[in-house]
Amino acid sequence: MTMPLPERAPSEGVAFGSPLPSRRCRGRLAIAAFPSTGADRWCWLRSTSFRRGPDSHGAAHRGLPGGDRMRYAGIDISNNRLDLCVVDETGDVVHRDELANNEAGYEELTELLTPEDPIGLEVGTLAYPVHDFMVERGYTVRLGDSQRMKTIWQCDQKFDGKDAFEIADLLRIDKFPEVHIPDPDVLEARELIRARKDVVEQCTQAKQRLGSYLRREGIDPPFGSDALYGEKGRAWLREQDLDAKKRSLMEAHLAQIEALEPRVEELDEMVAGLIVDDAIVDRLVSIPGVGLHNAAVLRFEVGSMERFDTIGHFRAYAGGAPRNRQSGGPARQEGPVRRCNKRVKAAVGIAAESAAVKTKGENPVKAIYRKQRGKGKPRSNALGHARGKMCNTIYAVWTKGEECRWGSEATAENKRLKIKRLARRGSAS
Repeated sequence: MTMPLPERAPSEGVAFGSPLPSRRCRGRLAIAAFPSTGADRWCWLRSTSFRRGPDSHGAAHRGLPGGDRMRYAGIDISNNRLDLCVVDETGDVVHRDELANNEAGYEELTELLTPEDPIGLEVGTLAYPVHDFMVERGYTVRLGDSQRMKTIWQCDQKFDGKDAFEIADLLRIDKFPEVHIPDPDVLEARELIRARKDVVEQCTQAKQRLGSYLRREGIDPPFGSDALYGEKGRAWLREQDLDAKKRSLMEAHLAQIEALEPRVEELDEMVAGLIVDDAIVDRLVSIPGVGLHNAAVLRFEVGSMERFDTIGHFRAYAGGAPRNRQSGGPARQEGPVRRCNKRVKAAVGIAAESAAVKTKGENPVKAIYRKQRGKGKPRSNALGHARGKMCNTIYAVWTKGEECRWGSEATAENKRLKIKRLARRGSAS
């Protein structure tokens, strides 16, 4: 049975904190009898919690930037709009507003808030312009992890106004899940490295599609996969006797590969130019298994090792720490942690697999891998232990300012020469 909506005048909205004959939920939102059907719930929520009332917006709260009480501002950002909610130290909403997501809207924020008012935003692409604008003017802006916020809220309703209130309330109760904000130079380098990764993946997918097409048509090249996409392999493909339709499809795949490969080379040169004089990268490449691109990913995705209190925090961030589980008994470990930086985890995993399986000679990562395999552990489990050892090595090399003690100096020097060669080629072009 659908419960009736709360009565109100047609022209009035119900503001945050308005009295209704029912219980109150967290944040002092007046909650009446909750309807059972989805359509009625939507109408009820729009009519109670999120319609503006006379006290929630307008000149009554404008021009009051300070006050005796501490204030906390939460902002939910969309493409064209900023939803602002300001609460005081008791959790009462003192102001709500909708501003344009442009410089004029940011200027209006500075009129509504003071530098003493903490501001909370959900981290994301849209948050950085607001963050940079307000920080330059002396405001305290904190970016939060949206996934952890949803876990704390435990609410299946999604409204911009409500999200802004929840962000402000998390600031007030000191439960805001803040994330690390790197320097602008590090952010710019990240964009370059991620762009290179995207282009490499597109090129790899194009080669896989061409290989699949050749197998489907029964064409068996006398080359390996690497040589097939070189000049000799492409010339051989174009000499094949194919009808017009099949040749057109093959040429389309080849054209995509030929368009992407020069872009990959250009991005490689740009990445090398970023890291050629970097002291941390110079030490990271001394670790067996850590190549040019893995070193660049680690350098700019991590940013600064000072953000981690202990080596355990870094291992958890890189996906190299175990996940602890306990329920009514002793704690046990069940595989690696899931909440981590996926890009750093992938880079560490590639380095660990290379050191454990592909690198010649003995090293501690390979010893741990073989030990776990000798116990009958599956390959994935053994590589997980190797990844943990690789995390320890990266942390030690980064923080102690020393090269890897069990690495090959000749191999490390070859990596450095490759970086310098690519950087020179990029500067010359």
